[in-house]
Amino acid sequence: MSVIASLTWFRLLLDLFSSRNRILTLESVPGQENDLDYPLVSIIVPALNEEKTVGDAMRSLLELDYPRYEVIAVNDRSDDETGCILEEIKSQQLENAPVLKVIHVRELPEGWLGKNHALNLGSRIAAGDYLLFTDADVHYDPTALKRAVHFCLERKADHLTVIPCIELRQFWESAASSLLMTLFTLRFRPTHVDRPECRAYIGVGAFNMIRAEFYHKIKGHQTLRMEIIDDVKLGKLVKRNRGQQSCLKSGSLIRVRWAEGLRGLVQVLEKNAFASVNFNLIFLLSTLVFMFVIACWPIVGLLTGSPGIRLICLTTWLEMILLGAIIRQASETARGYGLLFPISMLIFIYIMLRSAVITLVNRGVTWRGTHYPLDQLKKGIY
Repeated sequence: MSVIASLTWFRLLLDLFSSRNRILTLESVPGQENDLDYPLVSIIVPALNEEKTVGDAMRSLLELDYPRYEVIAVNDRSDDETGCILEEIKSQQLENAPVLKVIHVRELPEGWLGKNHALNLGSRIAAGDYLLFTDADVHYDPTALKRAVHFCLERKADHLTVIPCIELRQFWESAASSLLMTLFTLRFRPTHVDRPECRAYIGVGAFNMIRAEFYHKIKGHQTLRMEIIDDVKLGKLVKRNRGQQSCLKSGSLIRVRWAEGLRGLVQVLEKNAFASVNFNLIFLLSTLVFMFVIACWPIVGLLTGSPGIRLICLTTWLEMILLGAIIRQASETARGYGLLFPISMLIFIYIMLRSAVITLVNRGVTWRGTHYPLDQLKKGIY
């Protein structure tokens, strides 16, 4: 087990160093190409009870330095002030401002997840050559869209994912998020998604931009009606249909306050964790064993193993520390969080188990006031 753990982290380190120049940041992409014929972009934002964040997020979108775009905000059955805030922002629009459309969803059709239905609804009225799916709590630098479109045109990408900078404010929130980003990199291999021969794919809810023609060809969210992790599965749908995919890190240009503290992180992942293993108990248990082996077992071996095992386990822990320093959420994130990966992994094992127990006990997922039966979710897995 010690050897498996060490080889797992070593493989990720080797992967990162061998492809360290392959994944760029959005900040490194040119933002001023005045002679470029920029295509029309439709930005689609689903919002359900987002009164705390939707105002600032929408204003950041409406202040983008991009010549041709529209924003489509879909108020998905909110029972707070989300709809009123959107309408107020729309009423304050100046004549030469970007087009803002607000759609109010009153009822959810059967066989749809709320967010997926909202994204599909927005895509149906979008006029853009590119569709940008984002969330109602994401903040954009004015140059972000222009840089992203320029990159897409240059690389002839059908689908571009930009990994946002997650704003972190509390110690354990930061420590757990550092491991989460490392696991995300290990699982999805963002440096390889642009290789047609590689099966790696990626998608992030904060920034999924796709060519409209290609999206409609593969039937986008109509194919993902009951997919809880729709952002990731959109990337899978693109890759399976041989679309050209790319991934960038945002740097500081796209930011999101994803969860409030460690408790908030647990609550946010409650919906997604069991879904990430397709609601399969065998897959869940094997994943949990693997997570324990690669991050927690090295500490056990370091304390109780033979001299040879202790050396391997110490090497593994040093690999984790190095990865924590390399894969960081932001420049202000501490480099030493890899030291806490064993404890952070126990937190994620708890999250996975908690998500599975809640889903099985409730026979489905309840998210923001809507219950989605487990049998329907399983049938909707892509």
